[in-house]
Amino acid sequence: MNFDQLERINTESSQITLAGNFKINTDLDNQRQIIHFLIESAVTDFNKSVFIKHLPNGKPYLTNSHQDLSISHKENAYMIGLSKNFKIGVDVENLQRPMSSDFLQNYVLSDHEKKSGLHTVLKNKLSINESEVGYYLWSIKEAFFKSLNTTDFHPRNYIVNFDNDNLQVLTSDGVLKSKNVQLFRRGHLIYVEVLFEDISFHQPQT
Repeated sequence: MNFDQLERINTESSQITLAGNFKINTDLDNQRQIIHFLIESAVTDFNKSVFIKHLPNGKPYLTNSHQDLSISHKENAYMIGLSKNFKIGVDVENLQRPMSSDFLQNYVLSDHEKKSGLHTVLKNKLSINESEVGYYLWSIKEAFFKSLNTTDFHPRNYIVNFDNDNLQVLTSDGVLKSKNVQLFRRGHLIYVEVLFEDISFHQPQT
């Protein structure tokens, strides 16, 4: 298979998160085949009747499986998340892509985040550069969004917060809140995993 060595970020029995890189010049069709191969290899209850399908909003899911699925890829990097006990969302983001201050202020930051000074808090807590904060916020919110069965992505409707030094995400009404947020960085790419428990969620089975 045409991909570099796999990195397992989380290998708890109920959850597996994989990250790695496609080899240079791997075309899109081969990338998709590789991702499907990795998912099939990682799914603990995989059998011939389990297939990767997509909801109308584009979110991938597994038929006849109790594992929630999230996929992200950027440039030659990919990230795959599988979880039995929680909803999961993953995202890969390029720290070198353009992001203006106006975009950050008007589209990414919520009113609560602006008032709470989250920009400075996140910079200090994560030990990152001032110019990188917006990318982290965007990617955290993107991963949270991808864990939901919703259609429209409105970053300002999600609030990134610290609770006893634990990074979390919640909706503006406070109804949904992430259980855990994991971040790691490789070069100019950041990888984000968001988990949360949603008792109203039922995984599609067909």
